[in-house]
Amino acid sequence: MPGLGVRNFTTEVLTSANVNGYLMQQSVMNFADAATRTAQFSAAGISPSAGMMSYRTDIGALEIFTGSTWKALAVTSAAAAAGAYTGTPIQIGRLTFTNLTTTTSSSLIDATGGAYTFTPKLATSRLEVVAELLMQSSSQGSSAAINRDGTVLTYQNQAHQFYAGTSDLYSRPTVSWFGPAVSTAAQVFKVQIRAYNGGSITINQGTNWESHLTITEWAA
Repeated sequence: MPGLGVRNFTTEVLTSANVNGYLMQQSVMNFADAATRTAQFSAAGISPSAGMMSYRTDIGALEIFTGSTWKALAVTSAAAAAGAYTGTPIQIGRLTFTNLTTTTSSSLIDATGGAYTFTPKLATSRLEVVAELLMQSSSQGSSAAINRDGTVLTYQNQAHQFYAGTSDLYSRPTVSWFGPAVSTAAQVFKVQIRAYNGGSITINQGTNWESHLTITEWAA
């Protein structure tokens, strides 16, 4: 049966109907997985009703019963706002690094301190990887990239703006990639940079400069 809504209990006998209607059926129930949830409802001799909520520890997600099915609660992220992914965030990993990296190489090199090991919980999930960098460059063609296990997933060119009073270019480029987790094996994500046309590029040059690498895992 559906929950009974709100009630201010006073000095009275607490009936089983009130416990079920105001408390049990309106709580966030915790289950190991979907199969355990189904089995426990069956053992209790009741069916879920619209509005009930449960938390699944296998995927770390809240789900709500619509009246016919359990549906993941939608959460908005940068990817969702861009029309990429919506669904339930399973986990989020975030790296903040302040290491100085400077190069004149026209080939991608690893940013010092910019590597993060992330282990997806589901092979069928999708990943949102966002690198937010604080960079200085002497050429507009410099690039920043995201690499996973030795493969470049995406990169951004010419993400720079002139900084008044200097001949260098300062920027805060955001490099994003959205794609499948592929497996539940540990995966190493790296921030990479390269210079252009004989110029140089630097990450985290100034005092208190910091860059970030954030990975969000979304349920399919």
